Amino acid sequence: MSTTRAEHTLTGVVLLGCVTVTALFRLCFPSGPPARFSDLYLVGVLVVAYRASVPLALLVLGTSLIFSIYLLSPLDSADLYQLASYLALSVLVLWITRRLRR
Repeated sequence: MSTTRAEHTLTGVVLLGCVTVTALFRLCFPSGPPARFSDLYLVGVLVVAYRASVPLALLVLGTSLIFSIYLLSPLDSADLYQLASYLALSVLVLWITRRLRR
């Protein structure tokens, strides 16, 4: 499946939004991000999965997971649980979106 220029543009905008949100979280919450901060990243994954393609959404998912690790560092067991929960929910959203697009 080939991707179009519009899909790449959308992915770029969402990735830029992820960078911006990460920077704002780091500036506004220097001791650590709020509890459900990854929900904003999940919206980006959902938008790209719905409007573009699953491989591009996986790119956004991987990038947002790296940003989440950056925001949560140093990691403890609760952070690992939060990251695993985010990853599982994101994969579920991607699977549902793919099934709905058929």
